[in-house]
Formats: sequence, C-alpha cells, structure tokens
Amino acid sequence: MQYRVNGVVQATIDLVRASPISGSYLSRIEFSFEEPDMLNLNDVIDASYEPNTVFRGNIAGPDALNLMLAFEEEQIIVFLSVTNRVDPSSPINRIWLVAKQDWQLTLDDTRTIQGIEQQVEWLGYAPIEVYLSQ
Repeated sequence: MQYRVNGVVQATIDLVRASPISGSYLSRIEFSFEEPDMLNLNDVIDASYEPNTVFRGNIAGPDALNLMLAFEEEQIIVFLSVTNRVDPSSPINRIWLVAKQDWQLTLDDTRTIQGIEQQVEWLGYAPIEVYLSQ
C-alpha cells in the first residue's frame, strides 16, 4: 500500500503475515519513507522511547553509517542512514512494528539479511566516529 500526495509516493506500508505453519496473524507492519523529512529520530525519542539495542551496519560512504535501533518494550525497529552524526533530525528510512511472538526471530533474520553484525551501545546524539569506535 502506498501513501501519495499529489500523485507522488511519500511512504509505503507493507503488512507481513506469519508463515502458515506458525498460524495466521500479522507478523509486522513495515513503513518505508521516500521523503527524508517524514519521520526523524527526534520523533521517536520525544515519544519517550529509548533504544534497548543498537546495531551498526555498513559504512554507507564517506562520513555515513547505517544504524538499526531496536526498541524492545515497544516492539519497534528503526533504520537510519546517518551522515556525520546521529542527531535529532536524523531521518528514519524505515520503521517496523513487530508482533511480540516474532520479535527475536525478526531481529535475528534482519541482522543476517541486512549484514548488520556489530552490536553497539546507544550513545545518544553523537558523531558517527563515536559509534564506529565501538
């Protein structure tokens, strides 16, 4: 499903169902944003959410880094591509709402598929060098 404004895709929403073997339920809802200013890290942090786990992904170019933040209590996974520093305006590329029974499997599978191997501490708003040095 796509959300459009004046015919331009702003966001895509995917509903991911569980395997028929597991039963019939909604495993996760995925939101992907085309426009970088639709949702930013400050929106999530201001809602009083704090990441339980942070995973450092590939270096996405000079002074750029991919991060995956997991908010276990809220069952939310957030994906960021950060340039120079993690700050309140860092745009969220994707956000997933995950069913409780699929939390760990989704986290593990996503890390494997995306090649996100390095778990790091949440250091708040900081230059990417701080996240790279862990």
